[in-house]
Amino acid sequence: MILSIQKHTMYLVGICVKSSDFDEMTMFYRDLSQNYLTGPLPAFIGNLTELQHLGVSANALSGSIPKELGKLQNLNLLYVDSCGLGGEFPLTVSSLKNLQFLWASDNNFTGKIPDFSETKLTTLRLGDTSNGISTLAFISNLTSLSTLALRNGRISDTIPSDFSNYSSLQILDLSFNNLTGQLPPSLFNLSSLQYLFLGNNSLSGSLPDSKSTSLVNIDLSYNQLSGSFPLWISEPNLNLYVEKAENLPLFYYLVIIQCLEILITA
Repeated sequence: MILSIQKHTMYLVGICVKSSDFDEMTMFYRDLSQNYLTGPLPAFIGNLTELQHLGVSANALSGSIPKELGKLQNLNLLYVDSCGLGGEFPLTVSSLKNLQFLWASDNNFTGKIPDFSETKLTTLRLGDTSNGISTLAFISNLTSLSTLALRNGRISDTIPSDFSNYSSLQILDLSFNNLTGQLPPSLFNLSSLQYLFLGNNSLSGSLPDSKSTSLVNIDLSYNQLSGSFPLWISEPNLNLYVEKAENLPLFYYLVIIQCLEILITA
């Protein structure tokens, strides 16, 4: 039995792993991130049923995520961000009941964002999808989320009006989508939320009258917001970005304007 094999940032070069790499192994952890691996992700990885952690981020893979990964019922962490994979995200993987961490942004995925409501996700990063229209309906059952990043996910929806059940949420990035409607006050008053990115949508209305003191990084740029700014914009250490909002008093652009995109990786 092998508990862990790590080849993280070792600059491996060549075709992605062969079946012989795994023969007669029982593994719980496999990290091949940040190398120069090419080729498809092999389907036989689905036979490693004890696997709990799989990472292939930052490689140059091709093809799609094999549906056989849905056999990994013990998997709780999957890192496939920036690795070159594409196609539709398999439903077999999105229904893994023990999955807690999924990083899958910056790839070539197509179709709708799948329904992850059967998982135990606390971190979900999946964006940059194409050729599909998604909604936020599935997050209603993911109330344990601490990070939800669905940037550029072709989401056409309104933001749920009641976020009070998401007491652990610290980072929310729904930027570069097609969100409409108004900003829900409950979202701004979450006690744990620190980063809120809603830029480049079609949100309207005014800013909520109050917000949690923990929420100090806010990007609402390129929407159709209107009305006056609330008193909380004068709070110290607040990073507020609202450039190109419609009909907001220009004077307040002088308060604090800072692009926050890099902070999402903090």
